[in-house]
Amino acid sequence: MSTLYLCADPESTGVDLRFRPRPGAEGAAPETDERYLAVPAGTFLTVGKPYRGADIELHGAPYVSGQHAELGNVNGCWTVRDLGSREGTYVNRARVDGVIPTVLYPGDRVRFARAECIVREAPCAAAVEPASRPGAA
Repeated sequence: MSTLYLCADPESTGVDLRFRPRPGAEGAAPETDERYLAVPAGTFLTVGKPYRGADIELHGAPYVSGQHAELGNVNGCWTVRDLGSREGTYVNRARVDGVIPTVLYPGDRVRFARAECIVREAPCAAAVEPASRPGAA
């Protein structure tokens, strides 16, 4: 089981992440404003507009599509891919493809339309040095 910590970027004012975890997955940490997911490998969760059936709802983000993006846990590594959204999904300012998922690493900034989140921890961080990844500063 892998854990992904997401935190709404303070500059994305008014954005609130709400998880609707599937059975067997853990949800939000109530003692902090940080949100996390812990799901088994092979699980895929949709990110989108509230009340449109997404597993992760982005409240206060008007430009997010109903089914905006997909987070996946593939072999213990978290990935993200766009689901054909109008406003796009970005990792470190690089647009994410809808076909080939992008691997997430600690410190990555993931933007769903105009709502930005920060990846706090991902299990595959040691696999590639941050400076050698596309979009790394």
